Amino acid sequence: MRKPRQHRGVKARPRRDVRAQRVQHANTDSRSRFDGLDQARGELRLAENAQRLAALGLLAQRCDPARADRIAFSAPYVEIEGTYLVREDSPARRVADMDREGLRIAVGRGAAYDLFHSRELRHATIERAGTSAAAVILFEQQRLDAAAGVRQPLAAWAQAHPGHRVLADRFTAIQQAVAAPAARPADALQALFNEVEAIKASVLLEAAFARAGQAVTLLR
Repeated sequence: MRKPRQHRGVKARPRRDVRAQRVQHANTDSRSRFDGLDQARGELRLAENAQRLAALGLLAQRCDPARADRIAFSAPYVEIEGTYLVREDSPARRVADMDREGLRIAVGRGAAYDLFHSRELRHATIERAGTSAAAVILFEQQRLDAAAGVRQPLAAWAQAHPGHRVLADRFTAIQQAVAAPAARPADALQALFNEVEAIKASVLLEAAFARAGQAVTLLR
């Protein structure tokens, strides 16, 4: 009687081992997905009120009384100060000291402060960089006299780079608010602005700006 044929070579792993590996990989993928759920839920909570406002067709805009006939503004929720970063040995002590012949000021091209300086400076020279952050690098690399920008980022940079300081006063301050068409019913606008005040009183704005890495002055 013929004996059963025996196969030689490497034995294949039992199917249950393959299944176990697949289950293990699936569990790992599932854990990575679920690990992100708490963060996602937090982001959704932060965005919830913003989405409710956005659904009404609202915009965060600079408060501008000249447009009050067309646009209704809430009370401002944040104030952004523009000032200068200078070296510690700079003779400049005030913003007014910067608009002098021979001085060179770095700004981000096309930024609000670029427009401001183009309009207001009479004697100093504007040196433009691609962004406001790049303006600080330009200031340092080319040893310009100042870099214009938002106070908090400039102060953080000065703290990280000894030998620099930020002027105490400011050349402008921009207040941002929620805007809606002025033609909307008065009671709807009032309800909207009440919602804005509720958001301002919560931790929503502080948390949102912190997550975005932006240091600003919140207005309560």
